[in-house]
Amino acid sequence: MYASIQTKLFAFILAVIHNRSDAEELFQETSVILWEQFAQYREEGSFAAWAIGIAKNKVLEYLRENQRSKKIFSDPFYLKIAELSEKAPDDISPRISALKSCLENLKESDRKLIAFRFHKKVTIKMLSQLTGRSTDSLYKTMARILYMLRGCIERKVALQNYE
Repeated sequence: MYASIQTKLFAFILAVIHNRSDAEELFQETSVILWEQFAQYREEGSFAAWAIGIAKNKVLEYLRENQRSKKIFSDPFYLKIAELSEKAPDDISPRISALKSCLENLKESDRKLIAFRFHKKVTIKMLSQLTGRSTDSLYKTMARILYMLRGCIERKVALQNYE
């Protein structure tokens, strides 16, 4: 489910934040929240709508707290972006297949980090203690891995659509 809305989620955040670096950081933070709060998701609802709702709250909180990232548009405009993002189609099946393939292509150490973080739900702080790496280093590594996975998935889905 997550793989199917990843691009949509990042596009929403970037559309509001207008700064790729900050958007990538918020995307990572939102992704972590989605994984941590997945038990609260109700299957009868749209996963995309739930995820965008969490991203919307995170983005609005960020805008309130960061004066350097002034809003360019009004709140109703951003809410409309969120609404449109929620309604965009989900292409789960090709993306899951692509994700599996992309995960196999990762370095073993990166694959282990992803497995610990998202499958076993180990926090970054705990991973830091387990690996002896700083939390900042791990956040950057996770951001790099997720960015690579997103790019890989997009390329594979585009190839599938082209064939």
